[in-house]
Amino acid sequence: MFKYADYIYKIYKEQSFTQAAKKLFISQPALSATVKKAEEELGFKIFNRETVPVSLTDLGQIYISAIEEINRVERNLQDSVNSIYSLVTGDISVSGAAFISSFILPKIIMEFSRQHPKINIQLIEDNSVNLQEKLFSEELDILIDYDFDSENFVSFPLKKEHILLAVPKQHPINARLGNIALTTEDIISQKHLNEETPCVDLGNFQKEKFIQLKPKNNMHKSSCNICSDYGFIPQSVISVDQLLTAYNIAGSGMGITFTTDTVIQSAASYEDLLFYKVSSSHAERVLYIAHKKKTYISPAVEEFIRVSQQIYAL
Repeated sequence: MFKYADYIYKIYKEQSFTQAAKKLFISQPALSATVKKAEEELGFKIFNRETVPVSLTDLGQIYISAIEEINRVERNLQDSVNSIYSLVTGDISVSGAAFISSFILPKIIMEFSRQHPKINIQLIEDNSVNLQEKLFSEELDILIDYDFDSENFVSFPLKKEHILLAVPKQHPINARLGNIALTTEDIISQKHLNEETPCVDLGNFQKEKFIQLKPKNNMHKSSCNICSDYGFIPQSVISVDQLLTAYNIAGSGMGITFTTDTVIQSAASYEDLLFYKVSSSHAERVLYIAHKKKTYISPAVEEFIRVSQQIYAL
């Protein structure tokens, strides 16, 4: 019944016979013939070929669910075998959005690999929404992100971040507010954490256009809540997917944006950017490391979380 499961599942993931055939290194006609043979043996159609992209029939959805359950059983068996060898050997898959993969995870991976050189780490890159879906479907072992549904995931606090407003130095508003502006060096030295450092009145920016993150991004929600505290809704000049992209665009002088002290301290330094401390209960957020609930957690995953928390002590 599951003789052709790998071929069928690849079509399901790619939503295309052509793309699946390329990934499987076989011809598209050969793949179609294989699926037709599988459907004849099963006695029902798996795919609705009249839709674009290819979709599952009702029975096809049940069949795919069965394949995923088999895959989970196989992974749990392999994890159980690996756990016998404790932290000597094994594989773990970890991820985070672009900024996290570039600036947060490398330090963790380096230290973990130093302590456990025979454990293979696979770093998977994607956007935050897709990554949480991958974590839920167990394509990922560990994810570092900001918002996790406690019903489906177990998360551990990793790092507290502070949100600031980034403004190009040539912006006219700095002539009025520049006396409380902070530089990159100020943020690196954590001057923004000093209680005596004044906060900006964001009401000065309510008529400005912001470089914003797209609605599904945690920073979009945070920035809207911060502006709401000051009685306005931020208007956008451009919307982007990644926090680092917004920061780089602001650094080019195109506009203002909300960013975090982690970005300023880790990414490229822009001499032409000034930063303003923001007074809001929404101006802090916590980065978490998480795994899926109700699934086997290997010693390697537990150790990766421990090392992560050791490096980024909240």
